Amino acid sequence: MTRLGVKSGQRIRPPARRQPVRPGGRPNAALTALKDGARLAATPSRRNIIHWLSWVVTTSIVLALTLVLLDGRVFGWEQTLERRVQAVSIPGWILDITRNPLTDAYEGALVVLLAAVAAWLMRGRLESALIALVYPLHVVGNFPKAIVERERPSELFDGIIGVGGGKSFPSGHAEFAVTFFGFLTYLALIHVRGPVQRVALVSLWMAWAALVGFDRIHEGRHWPLDVAAGYVVGIGLLSGLIWLHHSLSRATRPTTANYAMPTPSKTSLVATGLQSTHPASNLGATAELVELDKSEQNYATPQVGRQHVAGPVCPGVHPLQTH
Repeated sequence: MTRLGVKSGQRIRPPARRQPVRPGGRPNAALTALKDGARLAATPSRRNIIHWLSWVVTTSIVLALTLVLLDGRVFGWEQTLERRVQAVSIPGWILDITRNPLTDAYEGALVVLLAAVAAWLMRGRLESALIALVYPLHVVGNFPKAIVERERPSELFDGIIGVGGGKSFPSGHAEFAVTFFGFLTYLALIHVRGPVQRVALVSLWMAWAALVGFDRIHEGRHWPLDVAAGYVVGIGLLSGLIWLHHSLSRATRPTTANYAMPTPSKTSLVATGLQSTHPASNLGATAELVELDKSEQNYATPQVGRQHVAGPVCPGVHPLQTH
């Protein structure tokens, strides 16, 4: 009798040991995921190129505006637009919505923390880390405040009501509304498949960001150009967060290679032709498998397909017997 090209009575030498490996079970799993994520993020794919171009465009706009407004000038068209916006009469409760800590990263740091904790509890480790990253990105993105001495709207300007003071450019509230709530909207879109629901989510986010910008002008806290620059900064930061999430989520996605090969069951042996439906014909193969399992624990079991069987499996005939 011949078993897969091995003479009868000859001992089959088991393959090298394969330890079970599960996602996250290796000590360097996080480091490997970061390396893979960096490789995917640096790949010049279509998606990555779009993100890179968005950074170039938004950074160029912000730097150009910073140089133009370095002397703190306020354009005449901004003052005209400020007066027109402040002349609009809207219900106070609408603007009260935008005057809460949800619109500012400094006052809403607790909101960012709670969102990160909620994502962590829902087993979104990557999402939690990126949500927490919104806060330092907010500080870095508003770097022009440190070098541009631009006065906020005040009664010093004819027909304008404002709070006065400096550090007007850009609007941190407008940037935060785009970055933080935009990223939450992006995460929600991953789990929402209906087109109507997806459009509703994006529309709600855009309406919220527009309302925040309108409030900053209406209340005399920023000039229109401050709000526009805040939107531009927010778009660039949001693009970076989405880029990071897409690359790292692909790198940490579990694959079948991360799992150990399972031991074939009786059902799988029948399906592959290693075991027939007749009990008497299985004694030889079953005895060899049991002996191999007892002597060499945790060894991978060779997989056998139908192509190794000389002919069809018939009752009373050993499937591995050659004629």
